[in-house]
Amino acid sequence: MTTLSLLRRLFDSVFWADERALGSLEERDTEARRYLHHVLAAERVWLLRLRGESSAGQEIWPQLSDEEARSLATENREGYRRYLDSLSEADLERAIDYANQAGRRFRTPIIDILMHVATHGAYHRGQVARARREAGGVPLNTDYITYVRELDELAAPSPTPSAT
Repeated sequence: MTTLSLLRRLFDSVFWADERALGSLEERDTEARRYLHHVLAAERVWLLRLRGESSAGQEIWPQLSDEEARSLATENREGYRRYLDSLSEADLERAIDYANQAGRRFRTPIIDILMHVATHGAYHRGQVARARREAGGVPLNTDYITYVRELDELAAPSPTPSAT
């Protein structure tokens, strides 16, 4: 497996986890929404930076409606897939210049940014799970291994009905 194919699989799990978390939120999950909306906004910020666009206008901790959150998740998924499809293995080591939300300039390799996006979301989805539990809900499992197991279940052949 190449690094790029591994990253594509990792980001597919990110999109799966985002969708799963969005679908699990209930009315009482105010704090959980706050964390999840931050994840989606941060994904957007990094996508803009990766594409060489300014992220200055993107709010980091937005308050989104459910419809806005779903729309942002869809835009992120499509944008990252297009971006990843445009890369070569060699591109992953290329550093890009960008400014953070405070205007400070940085230069970081693409692979490190992509790894940050995936791990940042995992961290905050853990906070979503904690917030759901504290609000009386059931925390949702968005672990990578759960994603992989679900893929395996989808790929497994259906059992042959026994003749009785």
